[in-house]
Amino acid sequence: MTRLAALLYQFRSRGGLIAIAVLLLALNVGRLTVDYLNTRQEMLANRLTLLQQQRRLAAGIEGLRARVAALEARKKEVESFLFHGESIETVASAMQIALQGTVAKSGLTPESVRPIMRGRGKEAKEERQYRELAVKLRLAGDLAGLLDFIAELYRSKRLFVIESLVVKPTRKELKVLMDLKGFYVLTNGGEGGEG
Repeated sequence: MTRLAALLYQFRSRGGLIAIAVLLLALNVGRLTVDYLNTRQEMLANRLTLLQQQRRLAAGIEGLRARVAALEARKKEVESFLFHGESIETVASAMQIALQGTVAKSGLTPESVRPIMRGRGKEAKEERQYRELAVKLRLAGDLAGLLDFIAELYRSKRLFVIESLVVKPTRKELKVLMDLKGFYVLTNGGEGGEG
């Protein structure tokens, strides 16, 4: 503080004080300019970082799009093995017709082909995209016909799982009891219970 007083004492005139004021103003403007330039440089560095992040994300999006396309193709492939229908009744009918055709092709005699529709009156609490329907078969025929039926079932374009298989030989022929599961998708927002 004494230095400032000594400096002011040397420059007692108005001109000296004005020169000091101008000098202080110029230093203040210079400091503000440097602060402004530093702030702009930080903003540009932040924008550059954001741009680099955006480029990385854009490259990741392309990878995600490719993965989504591959998953969509796989979904279509899986759905080609399923039955499709607006209600569980139409799906059950389609399964029954397909199984009867396979039984007839194999040379067996169908005694009973029954879809089991459990919980028909209740609304499905779980909204699953893929559902299953149990089917009970009672067939009669010979061993070659049974083997042909199983081979046709596994060669078919529809997905079935054999849950149980009971073969009872009689004097004339074999009696076959089989529980299958067929898989389906309800289309057009169809509602129905699951079997």
